[in-house]
Amino acid sequence: MANEPEQVDINIQEDLDVDQRAWLVAKLEQETGIVSAWFTEGSHHRLTLHFEPEHFSHETLLDTIKLQGFHGKIEGRRLSQGDNANSIHRNRVKRTEQEGV
Repeated sequence: MANEPEQVDINIQEDLDVDQRAWLVAKLEQETGIVSAWFTEGSHHRLTLHFEPEHFSHETLLDTIKLQGFHGKIEGRRLSQGDNANSIHRNRVKRTEQEGV
């Protein structure tokens, strides 16, 4: 059974004009596993992606954007180099067990 699509907001570091934003959205939507992509109205930096988690992780989404020549950061998420979604989950579970929650 396939996982439900997820949504993530990414802050694009570069200043993109309308044509560059449209090009990036079109390129991303061609990727298998990206359901849709759009820039938030009024924000030239906030890119929202609706994606299938069996095809992408947050890190591979950022890598895909980097392959297009741009740099992004997942909004609301701070990772040290080498962190990934699985290790974050394991750490949260471990802390919860230690706290007895």
